[in-house]
Amino acid sequence: MSLPRSTGGRLLELRLLARELGSSVSDDGWRSVTLRVEELTSYLFSEDRTSYLVLSDGLGLHVLPDGAWLVDLAPYTEAGAPVADRLANSAQFCVGRRLFAAVEPYRE
Repeated sequence: MSLPRSTGGRLLELRLLARELGSSVSDDGWRSVTLRVEELTSYLFSEDRTSYLVLSDGLGLHVLPDGAWLVDLAPYTEAGAPVADRLANSAQFCVGRRLFAAVEPYRE
C-alpha cells in the first residue's frame, strides 16, 4: 500500500492464492492472482475474531456508479445488494478509480 498525499498516487496491490472450487485441472486449479487498485479513495481492513487470511466466501469485484472499483474481500451481503450495503457490511474492502488484475499459474 502506498498513501502519498495526492489521491491520484495512492495504490494498493494484493497478491492472493486462489483456487476454483471443484477444479479438475491437473495442478489442482491453484492460481496466483495480483490485484492492483490505483487512485485509492477509501479502504478498510479490520480483523477481530474473524480471520480473512482465507477468503472462503470469495472475492467481490464491483463497478460503482461513479465508475470506481470496489474490491470486497469479505462479501457477506446478498447478491444484488446495493453498493451502500456492501460497503457498510464489509470488514475488508478498498475502492479505487482503476483496477488491474493478473492471473498466473501458482509456483512455490
